[in-house]
Amino acid sequence: MKNSRYSFQCLLSISVVMLLTAMQVAAQKKWSVSAGYGLAYLNGQNRVRTQPSFGVNAGAGLSVPVSGRFSFETGLSLTQKGYRFTTSTEDSSILTRFDGENRFTVVSLPLCIRTNIVRQGDLSFSILAGINYGLLINTTTSFSVNAYRNGQHIGSGNYSGSFRVGLSQSEDENGNQKIDLYLFNPSLLIRPELKFKEKLTFSILYDYALNNMAATGGPGTSLKLRYIGLAAGYIF
Repeated sequence: MKNSRYSFQCLLSISVVMLLTAMQVAAQKKWSVSAGYGLAYLNGQNRVRTQPSFGVNAGAGLSVPVSGRFSFETGLSLTQKGYRFTTSTEDSSILTRFDGENRFTVVSLPLCIRTNIVRQGDLSFSILAGINYGLLINTTTSFSVNAYRNGQHIGSGNYSGSFRVGLSQSEDENGNQKIDLYLFNPSLLIRPELKFKEKLTFSILYDYALNNMAATGGPGTSLKLRYIGLAAGYIF
């Protein structure tokens, strides 16, 4: 009977401590929102010439302190990535040139650690680093086609559409591949941030893709997108 009473008291004490700790953490947690603009570009070996493409970034975050210097952060973010491209093919005496842009919208769940570096008056500086677990939710491709014979322009056209996205590559009954891009797009996120009066934030985002999103193309095709941008935010 005494052992049961002692066990109950221990369990009650542990439960109270856990509840008080959870209440303290809940009181210290902070919500934030941010938005900005940046530059996406392609890194890797490719058979086409590419150029950067601009896109927005936006997100909502939750910060939970771990110690005086460190905090755990998560949330939900949206980033527009992509690149512009130029390529050509030649068949007999006809040269065909393609100029266009591929754009991708990625929604990510970041799991990061923030390290507070320095504080001076109303200003503080920190660095956020971790993994972005991204999902490719929308894709578009658009390009113009121009044909030339012996240097003379003989025709043109425009095309727009989207890519086929999936978890893994497979083939249909005719041996054709079913998807163009992979759905899951993890990336490394590094975000130096300046905070003013514990409310306003100004940061630089660097998003480094960890996988090749191209599901087709074979050797010589690598879609490892990078994104660097600026963002302003507010802490509630």
